Amino acid sequence: MQAIQLEPVASSLNSSYCYILHSGSSVFTWIGNLTTPEEQELVERQLDVIKPNMQSRLQKEGSESVEFWNMLGGKSEYPSQKTTMAMESDSHLFSCTFSKGELKVTEIYNFNQDDLMTEDIFILDCHSSIFVWVGLEVDPKIRTQALVIGE
Repeated sequence: MQAIQLEPVASSLNSSYCYILHSGSSVFTWIGNLTTPEEQELVERQLDVIKPNMQSRLQKEGSESVEFWNMLGGKSEYPSQKTTMAMESDSHLFSCTFSKGELKVTEIYNFNQDDLMTEDIFILDCHSSIFVWVGLEVDPKIRTQALVIGE
C-alpha cells in the first residue's frame, strides 16, 4: 500500500485508485471504477490510521455528491484508464547539492526513505511524475531554486 498527498483538485483523481479527501470536519473516500475490492478495503484501513475517529462518506466514481466536487474546486477531467505500476517501480532518486555555486546531481541506487537528508534537495523520478523533496535545513536561497531543478 502506498499513500501520497495530492493537490485537492479533481484532476488529481484517477479511476485506477482510491482516495481520501479531508477538509475540516468532512472526510470522503473516493473509489475509482477500476479499483479492486482489496484496494477499496485498504483505503478504509488507511483512513483509520490517518483519522481514527472520523467517519467517511463513501463516493463511488460516477455518483459523487455536489459537496465532494465543491471540496475539489469543481468537477473536471481526470484519467479514467487503468494505469500500471511497472514503470513506477523503476524510479530513480537523485541528490542535488550546491558547492561553490555549482549544482552537483548524484543518483542514489537502492534507496529508501532514510537516504533523504535534511540539508539536501532530492528529485524522485517516477517516470509519470517527478517529485522534488526539499530538506528543512536547506539554505533559503537554494530552496527557491528547488522547483527549477525539478523542471
